[in-house]
Parts: sequence; structure tokens; C-alpha cells
Amino acid sequence: MARLATYISGCGGSTAIVALHGVTDNGPSLAGIAQRWNGERRVALVDSLGHGLSPRLTDAELADPLGASVEAAIDVVEEQAGYAASGKVALLGHSMGGAIATAAAAVRPDLVEALVLEDPAWLTEEQAAAYKAGAQAEIARLDRIAANPADAVKQAVNDHPSRVVGELGAWATAKGQVDRALVAVGVVGLTAPRTQLAAEIAVPCLLMTGDQPGALFTEEEIASILAVGNPLLRATTVTGAGHCIRRDQPEAFYRAVEAFLGSLPSSGA
Repeated sequence: MARLATYISGCGGSTAIVALHGVTDNGPSLAGIAQRWNGERRVALVDSLGHGLSPRLTDAELADPLGASVEAAIDVVEEQAGYAASGKVALLGHSMGGAIATAAAAVRPDLVEALVLEDPAWLTEEQAAAYKAGAQAEIARLDRIAANPADAVKQAVNDHPSRVVGELGAWATAKGQVDRALVAVGVVGLTAPRTQLAAEIAVPCLLMTGDQPGALFTEEEIASILAVGNPLLRATTVTGAGHCIRRDQPEAFYRAVEAFLGSLPSSGA
């Protein structure tokens, strides 16, 4: 298995953090996570397979890109868990990264102390089909951004004036780095029923979504997920946030995650 590019900062602690980005992003686009927590924890920001400086996918891996990405991510989780006093990590994932984190925690719950899912790509059949259908248009968008990243950053700031912009340079750079063959396949999430995914979670988990356009979950869907009754699963909807909660409402995101991590028995809180 190829080694993923990983960006390490901070010190060791009772829990290290491993953070996984969404499709077409990269590890440095998660820089706010390191800035928030590297004073007290070891933080690892990961370029997922086919993203950033990590290896491209082989033809065999493109037949099951999510499975290959999960396998590669588990190697990082196992390595980083070795630096934590607890022998486990807090695993954070946004969108596609949330899907990878969900699957990785299911395979190796012994390595995951907590799971934080930021609008994870637990996709309905309609959402999965829509992403596949739009794959070529997405590649064209990526090429436009890569050709002129400075203009793309300016446009992103204009489109989202309230959004924290510190990660947007890395966001734009990532569009030129991502493996176009991976994007063309159009597989970016889990497609098992959401209630099944919720029932199978075996580690303390915080599921976050927003109430604005772009968020992957409706209020009714969150209610059905909670109705499964998994005592390890909590969910919250962040007001004023779309799909990228951490950028749309950063303080609300970080406060919710800190409260969740602080409530775990192993936190010492």
C-alpha cells in the first residue's frame, strides 16, 4: 500500500487527531484544524489517495476507489495512534473524508477513540447518481480553477463573504493536484442506507450537518438516523452552515467538537 502524504504538527497527548478532507481537496486545506488544536494534541492532516501529494490510484484501485482510500487511511490511523498515550486517535472527516473515516472506524474501532463526521458522504442513491453524472463537468471546473487559482480564490471569497478564507489557497492548489481519473469514476461516498451506517457505528461519534443549501442531510433524515437508537451516536445541525460547516461557521464547529471530545471518559474532562 502506497504511503499517503501526511502533514504533522503539535505535540502528543491523550488523543491524536487524524483529519481527512473531502473530494478534490487536500490535507493543507484542513489547516484550521491544526491551528486550533496543535497546541495540545498531535494533529495529522492527510492527503487522501489520489489527492494532494499522495500517490495516484492504480487501475485496480480505480475499480474500488473508496475501498482503496479506506485501506490507505487505516495505515495512517495506525501509525498516528502509536504516538498517542491512549493508543487511539480522534478521526475527523469531511464529506468524502467522512465516508472514509466511517469505514475506517468500522474496520479498526480499536484504533479510534472518537469519530467526528462533518456532513459525511453517506449518500442517497440520488446523490451518488448525481455526482457520477456530473463528473465530467466537475473535471472541467477543476481545470478552470487550476488554470487560474488566484481568480478562483477571489471568486470564492465573493461567493462566501462570511467564510474564513485562510484555507482557500490550499483549496485552490488542490484542484490542480487531484487525480482526474478518480474524479471521472465519480465514487465519493458510502451508499449503504444511512440508518444502517448509523446502527453499525461502534465508537463514540458526532455527526454534524448544516441547515443551508449544499448540506447532505435534512432535518428529517437526521431524526431518522437518531431514531436508530445507537447510544454511541450524537448528531447536531449547525445553523447558518452548508456542506462545509468548518468554514461556514468555524466557531460553532470547533466548539461542538471540543465539547464532544471533552465529554469522552478518556479525555480526563
